[in-house]
Amino acid sequence: MTNWWLLLSATVLCPCAAGPPPARRAFRPRSFHGFDTPSAHFVGTNGPAGIAFGGLSSREGSRPPGGGRARIGWVSEPSVYAAPTAHGSISELIRRHSANPEDVRDVALEGVNVAAADRLLDLGCGFGFMAEGLARRAPAGTEIVGVDVNPSNEIPFVRTVGRAGCRGRFVCERLVDRLDPVAGRFSGAAASYSLYFFPGLVRSISRILRPEGFFVAVTHREASLRHLLDVLDLPADNAPHLAVLHRFSAETGAGLLTPWFGSVETREYPNDLVFERADFEALLAYVRFKLPLIVRGFPLGMDVPRPIAGRAAVHLEREGRIEIAKDDRVFVCREPR
Repeated sequence: MTNWWLLLSATVLCPCAAGPPPARRAFRPRSFHGFDTPSAHFVGTNGPAGIAFGGLSSREGSRPPGGGRARIGWVSEPSVYAAPTAHGSISELIRRHSANPEDVRDVALEGVNVAAADRLLDLGCGFGFMAEGLARRAPAGTEIVGVDVNPSNEIPFVRTVGRAGCRGRFVCERLVDRLDPVAGRFSGAAASYSLYFFPGLVRSISRILRPEGFFVAVTHREASLRHLLDVLDLPADNAPHLAVLHRFSAETGAGLLTPWFGSVETREYPNDLVFERADFEALLAYVRFKLPLIVRGFPLGMDVPRPIAGRAAVHLEREGRIEIAKDDRVFVCREPR
């Protein structure tokens, strides 16, 4: 296993190896639709997943109820999503520091006929981030079934759906390529920052939808994750989540979905996370959450190494702010085949 401490120390204390930083990255307006904007290093000092990712599941295996580590393909990834309170706190942190004021759920669900739904499915539901958006638009009493590998998400999921006026049902199951634990047909389904954990499920999703049903999937842009690695001066070849994300990202998602849906609409969600001088602790909290995903072998719950924290503090003091790219893409799928 890679010695992550030596790796982080070397890449942060020897910035010359990374070359000169590119130009500062400015927040783009909603009209932006391209994927060719150059990434930037520290803008000020440094710069979502989603990061409200959903559940942790995969074709090869996942974190079993009760503990352990998840197997995502050949990548071992800590179950950073198994603590709903911490996961929810990071989701709120991202909202507060997002340059884009729109809620990504509003972008994803605009024009989607959730109001006619009577049964909805949330795959990799986590603590209920996307389910809350669905419940606010669905008729009162609509059943929303959430499927997630982490049993700790059951209570917050059911509570979140109930507060929005719908009925929540939680299924603790590792998603692979079939939806055996979910019976019946659905008016619509969603996978919010989670489909890259179970991309083999798309065919089954199309088949459990009614003819007029919809599927909404939200994912990250690979370039944004690479930008975070640039910001932290970390090598991409040691980032396990990059390989996972490639399975269903903004760049690769259409090819996975079009065989199973007659209509696949894409919507952009351009965003930056902005941290000012007074936000140093919030920046550290965000980086602490991401490190197990972007440094192979980094211990879950470990504090941010002093070389990274120190460099961030210096840049924040000198430049006044850090911006981190967090661009997402929404796929709205109709006409299931």
